[in-house]
Amino acid sequence: ASAKSKYGNNKMEVASPDFWLLFKERATAPFFVFQVFCVGLWCLDEYWYYSIFTLVMLVSFEAILVKQQQRNLSEIRKMGTSPWDLQVYRCGRWQKMSSVELLPGDLISIGRSKEANMVPCDILLLRGSCIVDESMLTGESIPQKKEPIENAPVPGEALSLERDMRLHVISGGTRVVQHTPPSRSRTGIRPTDNGCTGYVLRTGFNTSQGRLLRTILFGVKRVTANNMEAFFFILFLLVFAIMAASYVWVKGTENPERNRYKLFLECTLILTSVVPPELPIELSLAVNSSLVSLAKLGIFCTEPFRIPFGGKVDVCCFDKTGTLTTDNLVIQGIAGLDSSVDKNHPEPPSSAAAAEGKQLGLPVHQTPFETQCVLATCHSLNLLDGEIVGDPLEKAALRAVDWTLGKGDSVTAKRGRRANARIQQRFHFSSQLKRMSVVSALTQESFIACVKGAPEVLKEMFSRVPSSYDSTYTKLSRRGARVLALGYKYLGNLSMRQVTELKREDVERELVFAGFIVISCPLKEDSKSNIRCLHESSHHVIMITGDNPLTACHVSKELKITSKKVLVLTHDVDVGFCG
Repeated sequence: ASAKSKYGNNKMEVASPDFWLLFKERATAPFFVFQVFCVGLWCLDEYWYYSIFTLVMLVSFEAILVKQQQRNLSEIRKMGTSPWDLQVYRCGRWQKMSSVELLPGDLISIGRSKEANMVPCDILLLRGSCIVDESMLTGESIPQKKEPIENAPVPGEALSLERDMRLHVISGGTRVVQHTPPSRSRTGIRPTDNGCTGYVLRTGFNTSQGRLLRTILFGVKRVTANNMEAFFFILFLLVFAIMAASYVWVKGTENPERNRYKLFLECTLILTSVVPPELPIELSLAVNSSLVSLAKLGIFCTEPFRIPFGGKVDVCCFDKTGTLTTDNLVIQGIAGLDSSVDKNHPEPPSSAAAAEGKQLGLPVHQTPFETQCVLATCHSLNLLDGEIVGDPLEKAALRAVDWTLGKGDSVTAKRGRRANARIQQRFHFSSQLKRMSVVSALTQESFIACVKGAPEVLKEMFSRVPSSYDSTYTKLSRRGARVLALGYKYLGNLSMRQVTELKREDVERELVFAGFIVISCPLKEDSKSNIRCLHESSHHVIMITGDNPLTACHVSKELKITSKKVLVLTHDVDVGFCG
C-alpha cells in the first residue's frame, strides 16, 4: 500500500484539453485581440458587412486550428500502452494481475504475447533472453537482443543502468517478438507461463516511453504566432503611423467644422493599419493548411504555430550508413593477408564500381578457416521466425562466408570444409571500445576467441602486427571502403565454468591477425539529388558517422558535401588532409 501511494498506478494518462480552454488561449493572443479591436473600429465607421465577415472568418480559422490540435493530441495519447494481464510474483507466489497495478520492485513474467502487447514498464531482465522490437520508441528497425543479468560477463559487478541499459533493460513501449525461457537446469524463480523473469524498474511517466511523452507534450514552451522580430517590425512601422496620425489630427483640428469623433476614428484607423487586417487570418490559414498536409504524411504537431519556425532551419545533419548509403552492404573481400590489393587496384574505385562486385583482396571463401570462423561467429545476429535479423553488416558477412545460423547460437559451414561452432560468450560491441568479441566452442572442450573492430584499436591487441598494417587499411579507407580488423586466438580445452568466468581483457589480448574485411556501402539512388537540392536552397549539410574519417571523406566527396580538402584531426595520429 505504501509503494502504491508513492508510485501510483502504472499508466500514462494524458488529459484531453478542453476545446474552450484551447480556444481561450488562442483568443487572448495579441494578434487576435488586435484583430477584434480593428473589427470594432470598422463597425464604428459603418463597415458592417466587411467587419462581420472578417470576424466570422477569424473565429472559424482559430476554431479549426484548435480542433486540429485536439486531434493531434489524441493521436499522441494512443502512444500509451494499453493495460493487459500478466503474471506477477507477489506474496511468495505467481498470480495474474493487470499491468496497471505493477510497482517498482515487482518480479514479472515477460515474453511474446499472442496479442502482440507492448511492454508495460521498464524491466531489468533477470532470467531468459528476449528479442525486442524498439522501433516504436527509438526508430531502430532492427530488433535488439536483450540478455539476462545472470549471464553478465563479470559476476558480482555493480549494475550501471547507463552502461547496461542497452543490453539488459527492456524499455516500456517496446514489443517482445521472441523470447527464450530460462534453463530448467538452473535453480531460481521460474514463471509458470514459461516466460522470462524480469524486475520492474520504472513505471508510468518515469519509464523511457513516459519521458518521451513528457518531452513531446511539456518539454518546450508554448509558441503562438507572435515573436520578437514581428513586434520589432510593427514597432518600427508604428513610428511612421504615429507621425501620419499626428499630422492628420493637427491639420484636421485646424478646421473647426470638422467632426472630432470622425477625426479621432480616422487617426485610430491609421494607427491600426500598421498591421494588415488580413495578416492573422492569412497566417492561421497557412498554418492550418500545413497541419493538414503533415497529418496526411503521419506527422502530428502539438504546437501549430511552431511550423513557420521550420523556415529558420539552415543546417541539415545526416547519418551515413542506412541514410545516405543503403543497408545492402557488399563484402569486397579480405585484405592484408597478401598484396593483391595493391596489384589489382592501382586506382581507387568509386562506390558505384565497388557495388558492382569488384574484389578488394582475397574472396572470403579462399581465406583460412580462422578468418572464416571470425566472420561466422563474431556477431549479434538472431534467428526470428526462421529469418536472420540484426546488423546489416553482420548479415552480409555471414552470407559472404556462406555459413548458416541455427538455434542456440550455432553456426555451420554450408560448403567446403564441414565445420561448425557454437557461441558461448559474447562481449557486445561498444561504441566507446569500438570492438566486439565472442568465445565459441569448436568441439565440446575446444574453444576459440574471435574479435573484430576498428583497425587502430585492435592493432595494440595483436601479438604480431604485419608491416603493411597501417598502409593497407588507410589505403582502403581512402577508397571509400569500410574496414574492420579481424583477430583470433585458440583458448584450448576449457570447462563451461571457465568460459563464463573469462574476462574481456583476457580474451582481447595476444591475438593473431586474421585480415581486414572490406565492406562497400553503395549510395542510395536519391542521396545525390537530395543533397544537391539542400545546397541549392542554401542549407549547410553535415554528415555524422562513426566510421573511419577517411571513409567519411570519400563519401562526402562523392555526394558533393565538400569540394575542398578536409582536415582530419584524431587524438593519436598527426594532423592530415584527405582530398
